[in-house]
Amino acid sequence: MKETLENAIYKNMAKLLIGDGIARILGFVITPVLTRIYLPAEMGSLAVFTSFVAILIPFSTLRYPLLIPVLKDEKMAFSLSYATFLMLLCSTILLIISLFFFKSDIFSLFSVEELFDFWWLIPISFFSLGLYELFYQWAIRKKEFLLLSKSKILQKSIGSAVQIGLGMASFGSLGLIIGSIFSEAGGLSLFARSFKKDICCNYRFVRWSRMKVILGKFVNYPVYRLPAQFLLSLSGKMPLLYFAWKFGAGMAGQVGLATTMLSIPVTLLGSSVGKAFYAEVSGMGSSKRIEILYLTRKVIQKLFCISLIPTILIVLFAPILFELFFGTDWVQAGVFARILAIYLITQFVYSPISEGLFNILKRQSIVLCLKIIRILIISMAFGACYYWELSPIATLLLYSIGMAANYVVATLVIINAVKYQK
Repeated sequence: MKETLENAIYKNMAKLLIGDGIARILGFVITPVLTRIYLPAEMGSLAVFTSFVAILIPFSTLRYPLLIPVLKDEKMAFSLSYATFLMLLCSTILLIISLFFFKSDIFSLFSVEELFDFWWLIPISFFSLGLYELFYQWAIRKKEFLLLSKSKILQKSIGSAVQIGLGMASFGSLGLIIGSIFSEAGGLSLFARSFKKDICCNYRFVRWSRMKVILGKFVNYPVYRLPAQFLLSLSGKMPLLYFAWKFGAGMAGQVGLATTMLSIPVTLLGSSVGKAFYAEVSGMGSSKRIEILYLTRKVIQKLFCISLIPTILIVLFAPILFELFFGTDWVQAGVFARILAIYLITQFVYSPISEGLFNILKRQSIVLCLKIIRILIISMAFGACYYWELSPIATLLLYSIGMAANYVVATLVIINAVKYQK
């Protein structure tokens, strides 16, 4: 039985790896073109824009879409999907109203005043990401991993083409942002066509009473998972926002390129493993503790071994490689990447297994506690950096050490949560 479960995971993993791999390779190939078209400050503006949207996105659907793959009843799952779509519409309208009044203060704070006249792009990006998440979770429920792979490739292709075209037309940071939005929305049409039958068949079963019951039954998701995801997004984007605020958009662009390149191994392999792992354990249920623990340990071991290769390469050759591939303006990003690689192994091990296992175990309180600890560590690190007026390199070094310690503790916590699950 263990062998069968492993084979199922690795088969789904392979499907996701194909799509994610092609998309990531395409992104890697296109990035040297973008770094020669756009300035570091323009890349920094994109980093601030995407960071702002990423921090807000958990509020779009209150994290309810995470339940879509888990619910056994199809009607209940679709009713939940419809309810979260209504939430997305309402939250987008609220965001538009808020930005209309406070856009000037927000853009000035992070040194991206050139985006003032294009504030309306934030709600568009917000809505596109929220809708994509709904379709994405439905695809996981249906185990349409090949479709997920196609959507990733389509997203990256469309987004890259738009960014290059607008960059050649001297659109500046606006071209990067518009391309990012096209990338986010790129897979929506593919999902809509593929799940048109599901939507038509299940829409007639949508009832307000059913939506009310399911939202109430799983109210612990917005209570625990929403703050947890918000803290996760905030802590993940805090380096970019801090650098934009303290050192300017140009330095934020350097950090943004470094983190983007470091995310390639984590997303390419780790994220794919995580999605396949989640799909498999969600079908097992929390009662099969021994099987889940076995799979968890096997996946952790494999991830640790795989992560050693990119980490060693980054530490040894990052500055040289960044100058070679991205141009002389981006050597600093290579230095930053070398420092950030300190926590790469620990992130690579923890990220793929965390979301799926905590969803299955229904231990949202632990998730929230871990995210609070994470944000406290990062806040103290940047607070100390600001107080002592540390340089950009010293700032990233302190941040990386704190993140490495955080991921080690979180991994130990999740293993024990599975081990002692009742």
